[in-house]
Amino acid sequence: MAKESDSANGEILARVRADEVTWTCAHGDGTVEACFETPLAVAALLAAGVVFVNAPWYRSDLPESDRGVARLLVNSSDVFAWACAEAEDLPMAEIPRLYAAWRADRTWGTTAWCIALRRAPAQPPVAARMHAAGTWDPERLAREGTTYLDARLAELTPVAA
Repeated sequence: MAKESDSANGEILARVRADEVTWTCAHGDGTVEACFETPLAVAALLAAGVVFVNAPWYRSDLPESDRGVARLLVNSSDVFAWACAEAEDLPMAEIPRLYAAWRADRTWGTTAWCIALRRAPAQPPVAARMHAAGTWDPERLAREGTTYLDARLAELTPVAA
């Protein structure tokens, strides 16, 4: 049975158009720059369940005041080990790359991003499924990190919003 939040998330995804997140801005002086709307990208990633918000309440190495600060995290559970609840912190500078990976491959894009960022191999069943899908080379992601991820993203055409 669908939850009310599923409907709301679908509405958000339907309203955030890809050409509103990434677009080209032409200036009066003739220069052109690529623009990226971080708030819209985060809204789409949250609505799609790619990222979630949490606080590091469990981190005893942090001061108490930092344990309640909200953070954006990317789910990486079961990517590196079975039955292991994991998440990667989402640095502000990585939001465009994560968004691009998700847009390019809604099934394996965020997993590819996690592998590249951590530079760690996916567990064998995950790597096998990624190979079978044909979009990513998980061993190269682990070995070459974001260098390979960026090169591969430049080759891929994003799927429709």
